[in-house]
Amino acid sequence: MPGRDRIGGSPQPDSCANTESGETATISSAPDEISAPESPVTHTSGPVPLYLIAQAISTGIHEHGDGILAVHIRRTRNHQYLITLFTGKEAREGDAHA
Repeated sequence: MPGRDRIGGSPQPDSCANTESGETATISSAPDEISAPESPVTHTSGPVPLYLIAQAISTGIHEHGDGILAVHIRRTRNHQYLITLFTGKEAREGDAHA
């Protein structure tokens, strides 16, 4: 006859701390309110010609500073480009770098 600590030759797992007698957990440990990250805010400039892309991105960096998460550049027609800046928060006076 196998011991109580083995089932079918395999060791019996220990019970969880918040359960009684090896049953499934009955107490929820999730917080009352789960905070989700803010959805990114998009700022689009364009159409911008190829030779002005660097200047347009520089302007966006000065306006939004460290809040920039990503920069997407997409070519449209006639060698024009749309520049989209994704920021984690709305740009405020104190966020911009001089």
